[in-house]
Amino acid sequence: MSSAATLDRQLAAINQKIYANNFSEAMEEAEHLRNIAESNRAATALLALAAACSGDRDRAIAVLDEFGQEELSDRAEVLLAAGSTWFKLGEMPPAIRLLALAITTEPEHPLATARLGACLLAVGRVHEALPHLKKAAELMTNSGGSWLNLGRGLLMADRVDEAMEALDRAEPLKDKEENIYRMTRAEALYRSGEPDAAEQLLRRSLELKQEGAVAALSTQLAARGRYDDAWQVLREALDQTPEDVKLLEMAAELAQVRGRFGEAERLLNLALANEPDNAGLWIRRAMLSSRRLGMKKGREAADRALELTIDEQGSTRAHALSAHAHLLADEERYVEAEAAYREALKIFPIWFCLRPVRDRRAVGGSSAFDEPLAQGVPRSDSGG
Repeated sequence: MSSAATLDRQLAAINQKIYANNFSEAMEEAEHLRNIAESNRAATALLALAAACSGDRDRAIAVLDEFGQEELSDRAEVLLAAGSTWFKLGEMPPAIRLLALAITTEPEHPLATARLGACLLAVGRVHEALPHLKKAAELMTNSGGSWLNLGRGLLMADRVDEAMEALDRAEPLKDKEENIYRMTRAEALYRSGEPDAAEQLLRRSLELKQEGAVAALSTQLAARGRYDDAWQVLREALDQTPEDVKLLEMAAELAQVRGRFGEAERLLNLALANEPDNAGLWIRRAMLSSRRLGMKKGREAADRALELTIDEQGSTRAHALSAHAHLLADEERYVEAEAAYREALKIFPIWFCLRPVRDRRAVGGSSAFDEPLAQGVPRSDSGG
């Protein structure tokens, strides 16, 4: 066997260890292979990916710095590993650049195609993502994850019937994240006019203690005007985990929708006591304050959210800009408000529709409980 073939086999073995969640061995073997000149860049990219998957962000970034810029000689697999690392780190611009180059190098590469579609979807570039997601599903017909991602993208594009077809294809396939599948299917059912079927699915997810079930179920119940039922779901969850920031934020949001503004402020204060640097919570506080707690509190909260997201280019930054713009509109600084809204749109274009800034329910002012399935609207834990 040639040395090149041997190296390919070793690199493939490292890749398999990463997909098997055996990150420590993958990092050890990749580090060893980096000493071999001709495999250095491939091993470096895999080392960075293993570090990112293991949660060691600092090491992953340090290794990526060694990897440097992409080179014309880089193979699609190398670019896929480097791009996937940035994806795992939540840094979409470099991920998209590297993955786009990977499919330029190898147009039929299924994993690079799928990952590029996922990256584009994550930043709201839905119409750009869909061709890649569709192609990935066609290239990997037995991949539940590919059909699931296509279904999610079609839902975000408001193509509900097509989304249901993709989700039907995903249903019998095993290699998908079941909790995300259930959440997505419940959303599709709700938007197809089958709220009872959606509720049944979400209650089953709640019984299984699947991530996101509390949020999805309480949101749908509130959207149907069943505020007491939604509150009960949140209250029971908070009884189990009273310091859960995501649940506290959702409870604050529901309290605001119900007109209980003092309760909303109390819940947000509890959440902020646990996570004082959570930009999403400051955004929520800014929107609440501008309406009920006074302009000074609102401006302080909006400024804090802008400060915390200054180095970000994801949906959380778009939320922060929107909250800032909302405060500007309340201050009758309409030109500045519209500029801030448009800046948010550039970052996350499908998050909202630009409304006239004189409308007090302008961008970012509505609640997810008013329109629970608003496309692409993350809460405070979402990041970029």
